[in-house]
Amino acid sequence: MAEKPSAARAIADTIVKQYQKLEGFYQNDDKYAVTWAVGHLIGLANPEEYAPKYTKWDLNSLPIVPNPIKLSTNPKTKKQPNVIRKLASYCVGIVNATDCARESELIFGYIMEYLGTTSQLNDYGRALSLRTRTSNQEYRKKKPMLGSFS
Repeated sequence: MAEKPSAARAIADTIVKQYQKLEGFYQNDDKYAVTWAVGHLIGLANPEEYAPKYTKWDLNSLPIVPNPIKLSTNPKTKKQPNVIRKLASYCVGIVNATDCARESELIFGYIMEYLGTTSQLNDYGRALSLRTRTSNQEYRKKKPMLGSFS
């Protein structure tokens, strides 16, 4: 899973080679798929999603300390969580190919938590730069760890 569509395309060009673009992901004949998060696809729920009393801010209701913390989907990207959920449902594992930054890790972590899974087989984004010549060779060494469809 990449962080954005352009990164997913770069991964597909580098690793998958022959692929077709489908609704929200790229897939090749070997049944490997590359999808993306479209930025902040999943985030913290708004206060009113915890209780109606939080719809209108009131100083007396602060601080709001939710337990458990809820996640919600971004209405601007409502299709992509369903694409990722569907792919994850019959995939052996999910490869983290987001940028090497705290915000990217947070985005990926929220998605994994939203899906209710911790099945992450590889952290490709942290290990290698997709822009380098060696990325394809190094990735091919790790390919058996990539999630595939059954």
